[in-house]
Amino acid sequence: MCFSDSSGNSCMTFDGQTARELGKKSRFNHQFGSLCEKNGVVYGGGGREDVNTIEFYIGDQWHYNPAYDNPAGFRESTCLTVPEGILYFGYPKTYLFNTESLTWKSTGDAWVYGAKIRFVNNQIWSYQGYYNNYNLRLYWDGDRVTEGDRKMLPIGYEAPKPVILDEDEFALIE
Repeated sequence: MCFSDSSGNSCMTFDGQTARELGKKSRFNHQFGSLCEKNGVVYGGGGREDVNTIEFYIGDQWHYNPAYDNPAGFRESTCLTVPEGILYFGYPKTYLFNTESLTWKSTGDAWVYGAKIRFVNNQIWSYQGYYNNYNLRLYWDGDRVTEGDRKMLPIGYEAPKPVILDEDEFALIE
């Protein structure tokens, strides 16, 4: 768990009973950003303040190199690990960070802001947070993200509730 403090740079572990702050802090503020893991490396980025930066947590330390920053920025992003790397659904564009070549590529402009997302069979199922009362199905072909169907949620549904998307019916299950 990371970046929830006011400086947006600390992380902690939680084993189900005890939370423990890690001694190593990230260099930048990634508050409102996200974390994804691929091949044992954790990628943090897309915060509200340092919108271009990405940092890598390897072993027990954060690493930063400005050569890997996204020049276009990816503000308040949600990330998702896919076979090609890590997709960052930022504000307002979507980018792929290729974890092999350590390069960025624009992959579309899907509106996935503050969402909880899940990757199933090259489909991205997104429960929109922050005042957007719908689920959104997106498609990933390895190169581009495209929008699909939207399904409205019950009126008054509270965005902070955890959700599970049913794979067969694309339904909200509480």
